[in-house]
Amino acid sequence: MLPPPDPAVITLREREGTGRTINIVLNSISVWHCCVILQKKEMPRPIIHQTMITTLATLGANLDKVVVTDFVDGIYHSTLHVRMGHQVNYMDAHVTDAINLAFINNCPILVEEEVFDKSRNYKNNLKPSSISDEEAQIMFESIDPDKPTH
Repeated sequence: MLPPPDPAVITLREREGTGRTINIVLNSISVWHCCVILQKKEMPRPIIHQTMITTLATLGANLDKVVVTDFVDGIYHSTLHVRMGHQVNYMDAHVTDAINLAFINNCPILVEEEVFDKSRNYKNNLKPSSISDEEAQIMFESIDPDKPTH
């Protein structure tokens, strides 16, 4: 597996409006999990995010959506909206785990309005690397989910 560019970033882009973005930094394990999920790679054992979604389903619950709720001291905060019958429960989650859960469950990832403003104003908010989309695609496709980097 090629090491991810330093830093590896997921950019969430506003679909409506002005197309604002937030950039979420990933460590190498989060990159590997993300690749396994997005490439729909069958693993001999489930990764933790798959186990979480299976556990929710076994309990009769479903992940409705993920909401990035805050940006404090350079760290994004997120909430899982888990529905069980007519009741919705809210669970605090590490933002990269929440995003991976949303990828597995194919549910929306929303960003609170104030998060765009807070992250834009944060002096150390990372910008995406200057590599082209084609270069990023080649790097993504070269990651081998069979060979984790941990």
